[in-house]
This record gives sequence, C-alpha cells and structure tokens, in this order.
Amino acid sequence: MAGQNFIQIQGAPFTTSGLTVKPGLSVDLFIPNNQPNLSFIGNLQVLLGCPSGGVNNQFIGQVALTGKPLNQFSTLQFALPSQTISTLQRSLNDCFFSWGLNVNQTNRTWIMDNLRFTP
Repeated sequence: MAGQNFIQIQGAPFTTSGLTVKPGLSVDLFIPNNQPNLSFIGNLQVLLGCPSGGVNNQFIGQVALTGKPLNQFSTLQFALPSQTISTLQRSLNDCFFSWGLNVNQTNRTWIMDNLRFTP
C-alpha cells in the first residue's frame, strides 16, 4: 500500500473452522527508507472483526515502528488477548483482520506479508 498519515487496511474474510490458534499473531512489514522524522516512523495496529459473532473492531494490539530497520522487512508480533483467542475458537465464517498503519507523510510504499499465528 502507498500513502501517509492513517491508512486503513481490511483483510480478506476467513473462516475460523480448522484454524490452529496460537497465543500470538505475526506479520512482516516492509518499512521504506527516506523517512522525514526518524524519531517517529509510525505504528501498526490490528483489530479483529467477525460480524456473525457480534465482534466488531476487537482491539488486538499496536506495535511502534520507530527503531525498526528501514528499507527492509521487519517481523511485528502481537500477543493475542484471551478475548480474541476465544473468538477465533468459535465457528465463524466471516472474520477478518483490519489494520491501521499510522505513518509519516512520505507517499512511500509499505508492504505487509506473511500473516501467521505464532507461539
């Protein structure tokens, strides 16, 4: 994705049936170079939605990007709250993760890849 300030990203819907849920969620984020403010690169937050289960914007966590290497991928890890684990263990077919990327005004390209559950 390309952009600046607050960028909302909604992932594709998935079913929880057959998921092996672990205590963490990890994603790889490419942080571009030429950042105008190295004291604040930005933040990435993740939320869970499962409308059929009555779950809307369930906050999972936020990770600061400041201090991460530029112009390469960094693995960002989120501990799953017990409420999120409980939701993912239910049988729901319309869940999705949504992301909030809050970054400097760069108009650079940010890439998210390899979303996975981790120990």
